[in-house]
Amino acid sequence: KDIIEQNLKFKVLTREKVNDLGMMGLKEVTAKVAEIEKSSKPVKTK
Repeated sequence: KDIIEQNLKFKVLTREKVNDLGMMGLKEVTAKVAEIEKSSKPVKTK
């Protein structure tokens, strides 16, 4: 019972950390994707 409770707490903690990292990572990923698209594709004027 104690082990299960510890595992649940651990999962919740890691999920929160992953969400925090995910939000940070998302911005970085979108920035990288934008850079890659700029360098690989001809620039389209909007």
